[in-house]
Amino acid sequence: DRLDSARVADREKTIVAAVMNRKTLLLYDVEDPSNPIELAFQAKYGHITTYQWFQAVHLLIGFESGYMIVVSTNPVEVGEEKVSIKAHQGRMVDLALAPAINRVATCTAKDVMICDLVTNNWSELSREYAKIPDEAGDITGLGWTADGTMLTVTTDSGNVHCFLASLPCLSATSGSRYAYLSSLQEISVQSAPGVMQPRHAVPLPLTVRISLEPALLALGPEHVAIGMNNTVIYYSLRSLNPVLEREYPDHVDAMQLNGVHVAILSEGRVHLHTLPAPDGSEQPGNAGAFPEGDVFDVTSHALTADLLIFATMRGTVHFFALADWAFVSEYRHAEAVVGVFPNELGTRAAIVDSTNRVFVYNPVKEEAIPVPATGDASVVSVLWDVAERSVFVTYDQRAFTVCIYNQGTMAGDKVEHLSQLQVNSVANPVVLCSGQVAYQNTTGAIMNVILPSHDRVRSADGALAMATMGKVALQEAVEQNLRLCRFAEAWEAAQYLDANAVYVKVAQAALRALEVQLAIRMYRQLGDVAMVLSISKLAQLEDTNLLGAHVAMSFGEYEQAQELFLASSNPRGALEMRKNLLHWEAALMLAPTLAPEEVPAISKELAA
Repeated sequence: DRLDSARVADREKTIVAAVMNRKTLLLYDVEDPSNPIELAFQAKYGHITTYQWFQAVHLLIGFESGYMIVVSTNPVEVGEEKVSIKAHQGRMVDLALAPAINRVATCTAKDVMICDLVTNNWSELSREYAKIPDEAGDITGLGWTADGTMLTVTTDSGNVHCFLASLPCLSATSGSRYAYLSSLQEISVQSAPGVMQPRHAVPLPLTVRISLEPALLALGPEHVAIGMNNTVIYYSLRSLNPVLEREYPDHVDAMQLNGVHVAILSEGRVHLHTLPAPDGSEQPGNAGAFPEGDVFDVTSHALTADLLIFATMRGTVHFFALADWAFVSEYRHAEAVVGVFPNELGTRAAIVDSTNRVFVYNPVKEEAIPVPATGDASVVSVLWDVAERSVFVTYDQRAFTVCIYNQGTMAGDKVEHLSQLQVNSVANPVVLCSGQVAYQNTTGAIMNVILPSHDRVRSADGALAMATMGKVALQEAVEQNLRLCRFAEAWEAAQYLDANAVYVKVAQAALRALEVQLAIRMYRQLGDVAMVLSISKLAQLEDTNLLGAHVAMSFGEYEQAQELFLASSNPRGALEMRKNLLHWEAALMLAPTLAPEEVPAISKELAA
């Protein structure tokens, strides 16, 4: 009755599906033609109306009885029903899939059902229904636009009805505040929960009515901007009225705002100019285009309160100071850089290159540290936590991956992987605050999810919460706080466990992170006088390598202590350490470089 096929990319094979007598479905592997699989279904389903391939390893099948089922074509579970839905009481006429947003629509002659497909939880599929007027005739077919925003319904009377099934997914962020398209004529601006806004900031939430359906959205402290093709309209967040409409010479690809400037990415260049004041008057400031000359290779850009940051196909990342109107840092990468995602202050930035590797770049130290890879999917966004400055999340259209950038530890600067959360139906990650991600789903709505790296620390927020938690939950809260480098919070949770081993573990973790003052207070509460006296002498050291060397010595990690001494302002400390430990062979290897005059004495001790 019908023949169709799907290319299963992860298995590199083609499966052909064929409806047989409207009762069964034949799956035919082109590379294994001698072993076709015929799927039969429950009698209550009746005849097959139609079917659609979904994500290459699933089939959506609609039946005349009104049932819709999802069947796996994965070899290990072929034919297994993932879900069965009684979509309609009447006869099902058609079924259409919108793969861009994982939504399916089914219909009878008079009503339409839309269902969100959540592959990690088939039991929780949300559904909604729509009816067409009786005078429109009977429905004959369904069809989606490519982006899944519009559903078209055809009828036997010749009428065509178009439904807005979901809003275009547009969002923008400015610090802890975010804006998103809440209707075709409105922009909603809100703040991440739990974040105190500056005293003179624009009060939130608020809604801005707009005059056109935008393709681009940007948010600043005082403005929100919408763009379409080469036109951008700027609205004041205080008056909620447009204060500037500007047409640019070329198509606008992306835009970023701060309190004074707007940075427009167009045709491979960044155009920077001032914004009007909230009352519409002009603000003083410079304007320019970057990079200079006939170079058009900018791939990504960002704008903080003080910096313009942009990346290029040449593999360069540039930091431009707005106040000084000069470049202050430049990083040269081995590959083309396709994405740059700075934190709110611009003191560090995540960069994504053309090979899908992610690095954290520190413009002060001018060094890039690789982020541990967790999959082969392309990273499309990075969010920095607005409350915990070292925590960030990468998003690759499959999962949120949580990492932490640790600076100034005994082991040096490093990026560590904390957790990963598989997600579905995410269109745009919006803002990250204290381990909670606000994101825009494929229907345009804002949703929130708590990351696994923070679930226990959020439930242990406050003395009352910790007093009612069990021992296992408290231990998990301590561990999560330690991994997040929240040592004071870990110590507070440890007090409810009242176990000496836990206290020692927290104190040692703080010391390894070179949080000396905090470690002193912890060891003092433990009553460890020797450790307090030992590390109190280190509190005044400003050289982190020298401080780390002494801390490594206190833990008996002499190899690492030697490396840190040699990289510090007191490299001879490595030799003194080896002599004090009577490690004469190691001392003899160091002496010719650090203290040649001591070679005879050390040789004598080694020969003794």
